[in-house]
Amino acid sequence: MENDKCFTSSELTALREGVMALSRRLKKEIQNNEWTMAQILLLGAIERKRKDVTPSYLAETEGMASSNVAATLKILEKHQLITRQKSSTDKRLSYIFLTQAGQDVLNRNRKKRECWLSEAISHTLTIEEIRALILVSESLSRIAEYKA
Repeated sequence: MENDKCFTSSELTALREGVMALSRRLKKEIQNNEWTMAQILLLGAIERKRKDVTPSYLAETEGMASSNVAATLKILEKHQLITRQKSSTDKRLSYIFLTQAGQDVLNRNRKKRECWLSEAISHTLTIEEIRALILVSESLSRIAEYKA
């Protein structure tokens, strides 16, 4: 689709900067938490995929080094937030599953970020801006999933 003529470079810059600023601010909500961003990131990825989650899948989809994924998974397993199960067909392969404790950590973390986001939206945007933001949220997700 040829949409490159629909916006200016400065509009793209403003969009990118706005999205990145919001992303950084939401990540900041994780700080001063008992779990690191990497730990929350992996818990979320495990939840989204639900089955056939391997350490190599997590490294690839989350853009992390295999060694960092392994170290992070070890900590999550130690705290019983995940479990591992060996493949019945390939003993070299292990699958990662979220435990109820892991789901609870993820839910609490999301709730904290959503509370901040709700408060920020209600204090900074008009009703019309809120409606527009809700409409554009699905579009932003589609953009994030685009593979060139």
